[in-house]
Amino acid sequence: KGCRTGELTIPANLMRDVASGKVFQPTPLDRRGAEQQQSLKIIDPADYPTDLLQPLFEMLRRHRNFRAAWILGYPDEEGAPVEARRYQLMVLMDPRDEVIFHELAMVLGAARAQIPNVESALVDETDGAAIAEVFANAEPFFTAADYQRPSLRES
Repeated sequence: KGCRTGELTIPANLMRDVASGKVFQPTPLDRRGAEQQQSLKIIDPADYPTDLLQPLFEMLRRHRNFRAAWILGYPDEEGAPVEARRYQLMVLMDPRDEVIFHELAMVLGAARAQIPNVESALVDETDGAAIAEVFANAEPFFTAADYQRPSLRES
């Protein structure tokens, strides 16, 4: 609690999850929240949450499974402060891997100290038309060096 040893207090429910190992289990990749159904908006790269970009970029480039990633935003609520902005990290992962995606979730969790309102979702890697449309509408902040972007006419 602020002493030299760096102690912290862990809530009982979190301690139970650590003890049981539940907190270390990968999140199923097909789990989707109702919020992912809301409309998203394209964000100007100058408005990207910079505290989030560098750790995400480093994580994404370490694993070949990550092919591309976008940061999108939810529509702002009128009168809401900048700190209340909500973001959606969309990731194209091929092939999908729960363990690697869990690593990404942990990086995202650590970044939430500075950017608390960020969620993640996977782009369906089997839907070429949807992938091409995402590329056509929004520029990714990360693309694997060896990844060939699909075009709308190829899909």
